[in-house]
Amino acid sequence: MGKMNSELEQLLSRMEQEQKKEPSSGGWYSKVGDCVFFFNEPDTDYFAERIDGRLTIYRALEDRHRIIGVQVKGIRTLPGHDIIQVHVMQTGRLELVTLLLGSLIQSRSESTGESPEFTSKRENSYLDLAREMGGCAIDATELLQV
Repeated sequence: MGKMNSELEQLLSRMEQEQKKEPSSGGWYSKVGDCVFFFNEPDTDYFAERIDGRLTIYRALEDRHRIIGVQVKGIRTLPGHDIIQVHVMQTGRLELVTLLLGSLIQSRSESTGESPEFTSKRENSYLDLAREMGGCAIDATELLQV
């Protein structure tokens, strides 16, 4: 039991250190959190808007409609994960739109019991984000090791 507590403490410590890192413009993959972050304006004060268990949008405080970043969670469990890996192997890059589409498909399969209004709002958030930040991509060679 002591070894498991020690491993848990190490994991929590690494996650805390990662959260303290100052965001930089662009994107990166977090192995610890199994998520990808994209930030367009790292020096802007922001608030987080959690869309669902997979997607969080970061909006500017001074303009609540302006999206400045995004976090996509659960990369290893996205449908088509193998296809994403092949794409990364071929290009060395991973586009945000690819992650959003995979997350949207996965969230649809997890959305049992949602009201039609909530489902529509959630899906519109994914699509709005794809339009607004669609050109974002990361150097994703480390995803090949996932």
